[in-house]
Amino acid sequence: MTINSTALVRQDRPAWYELTLGSKGQTIGIRIHWAVWPALISYLRSGAAGIRHRQERFDLPDFVPPEKSRAWGFSEVLSPMEEDDPENWQGWNFELPTLLTIHSPDKARVKGLTIMRCIRSTLELLLGNLLYWEGNTGATGNQLLLINGLGAGIGREAAGFDVDLSPAIIRWLAHCPDEARLIPIKLAMIQADAKMCSTGTPHTGRHWDFEASCQRGKWLMLRIPGSACTLGPGEDRRAMGAERPDRGYTLSSHNIDAGTDQLTLLAGLAKLCELVRLGPPRQEYFG
Repeated sequence: MTINSTALVRQDRPAWYELTLGSKGQTIGIRIHWAVWPALISYLRSGAAGIRHRQERFDLPDFVPPEKSRAWGFSEVLSPMEEDDPENWQGWNFELPTLLTIHSPDKARVKGLTIMRCIRSTLELLLGNLLYWEGNTGATGNQLLLINGLGAGIGREAAGFDVDLSPAIIRWLAHCPDEARLIPIKLAMIQADAKMCSTGTPHTGRHWDFEASCQRGKWLMLRIPGSACTLGPGEDRRAMGAERPDRGYTLSSHNIDAGTDQLTLLAGLAKLCELVRLGPPRQEYFG
């Protein structure tokens, strides 16, 4: 079985999963087409080797296998969403965890960290499986992106991942001015970061450390607080050509060490998908 990521950047394909963002950036959702369901069930059956490995490595609670219209994942972190097209899609979301400070009670701090590990480990299994889908769902919308290599580890670059952007997203970016700041995506990342901080405000207190932009050549760049913490195209990809609205490209993360960084970037990507599904970019998106 070959991985779809290379094929996705070359041509549009009917969607098999979508990222969504909940109200005020409190939750991130994943809608999955029912055509994918049999393969997903087969892979994520309870007791699979990948599940046991993560349970032992991160000392996780039990994994509840996928069930239609019910919560599942490690500690059932994925909750079913109300679906406007239940014959073809089902969505699940997770609430971004609030991570408490070192001054918080030990039990509360451990609980927050455990929820974070459950979310990241569940996403690692789910998105890793969805990367391999090769069928045709017949969906009217295009698959907008694929998350590749998202990990649940701890340490330097342990939270990094790649994102394959489809031609559909590049066509949307082609309507954005060069060097445009994409304000809704930036705000989504700020809200996600604030939710995961016990104070309810971004952990640096510096909003200018967040950035989402469409750079010259229609290259997407996301930046969050830290030491050059970014999700963007590498210099080798930039050299391949400036504007190719008929083709996608891959974003790679840099210095993404923490789970909060990982989920903050996912929130930004979910907002990007939401904007693309709404239609051509609007002037109020730009700053």
